[in-house]
Amino acid sequence: MDIPVLATTVVANFLLPYVKMGAEKIASEVTKHASEIIAEDAVQVTESVWQKVKSLFASEGDENIIDRFETTGGKGEDLVTEMLTEKLENNQEIATELNDLVNPSSDSNTTAGSGASIMKAHIASIVDLRNANFSNSSNVNITGISTTASDSSESVDKNDNDS
Repeated sequence: MDIPVLATTVVANFLLPYVKMGAEKIASEVTKHASEIIAEDAVQVTESVWQKVKSLFASEGDENIIDRFETTGGKGEDLVTEMLTEKLENNQEIATELNDLVNPSSDSNTTAGSGASIMKAHIASIVDLRNANFSNSSNVNITGISTTASDSSESVDKNDNDS
């Protein structure tokens, strides 16, 4: 984990939007481009990041800096980034927690190595067709069914009508 990159990411992508727009505006903007469920998740992550960072700036002198950053809508971004870098270098546990929040790891909802991920969905499907060859094919029908983790059976139906 690269601490300076993490600190820059946290400040630029989470803290600045939070202090400039607030949670409600973030939710509204995300909902415009995605969904309410994803917006709620984005706000929850952003608020968690804000609280973790604020806890690092709890000493008297540091508290004034983060409060000023908040009340001025993000002025002093460079100073906050620099101080956050130092604080994360001295607190690997919080650095790991922040990294896990802003860079969620791949889990069972990810098709290994594809970068595809399904989040907060009731019904969704990913069909991984890397290395598939559909040259000179037409009317290809690909469907996939995957049941819950407790039932390991999977069914995949590949039909190529021109083969």
